[in-house]
Parts: sequence; C-alpha cells; structure tokens
Amino acid sequence: MYEYIVKKGDKIEDISLKYDIPIKKLIKLNKLEASYILNEGQKLLLQEPFYEYYSIVKNDTIYSIADKFNTTVKVLLILNNLNLNDYLYPNQKILVPKIGVNIYQTKIGDDIEKLENITNTSCSQLVMSNKLYLLPEQLIVYKN
Repeated sequence: MYEYIVKKGDKIEDISLKYDIPIKKLIKLNKLEASYILNEGQKLLLQEPFYEYYSIVKNDTIYSIADKFNTTVKVLLILNNLNLNDYLYPNQKILVPKIGVNIYQTKIGDDIEKLENITNTSCSQLVMSNKLYLLPEQLIVYKN
C-alpha cells in the first residue's frame, strides 16, 4: 500500500502506529504543516514511490535510457508494457526506477523466505511495497 485515504477522526499518531511508520517520516513524505491537521478524504503517502517518469528526448533508445538510469532494458520494457521494437517518440513519458530501487522478477518456486534472502528485505517490507501473490514473472521492488 503506497497511500492511505484519511477517514473522519483519523490522527497522524494512529496512522503511524497502524502502518508502523514513524510520525516524522509521514510528515516529511506528505510535507505536512506543523499542526498535522488531517482532513477527511486527504491522501497520505505511506512510502516513497519507487518510480519516476522520464520524458523521452530525440535520439533516446531503450538501451540509452536503461544505461542512464542504471537499470536493464528488460525492466523498462516490463514497467512500460513495451516491446523491444516499439518506437519511442519525443515527449513520451515512461516509468523508470528511482535511484536505489531494485527490481526482481519472480520465478516459479519463489516464496517469501526466498524473496527475503534475495532482496535482503523483511517480509513486512516486501508486503508493504508490493501486492504479493508470488506469481511467476511478478516484479518485486525493494530499497536497500
């Protein structure tokens, strides 16, 4: 879960406890004012997004973009539902992983314990960051 919709009567302290996120982190992520007054229907980020948008410029290729963002062509293709021979055009926006974000694509036989070892991340962090069904070829994102 990346975000939370504030309900009537919610307090930042309660949301912090429920999702095991330090209050200071919630305040920083959501750029909250010192009063921390929450409004019903307000969206709160519970964690930093793992991706950002990149706007294609002339002469970009999927290879040059992968190199620029220190990722793989395969990851970019999967994230953007592209094929290797798809045309990229100027001003087209594609998703790229943020710096420090790693992606693992699950394989048949993967389970939570194996993912914890591969990603060096706890089960709760993996569940919080991903909709985990553990299907083959699922993308698992984590931050070291």
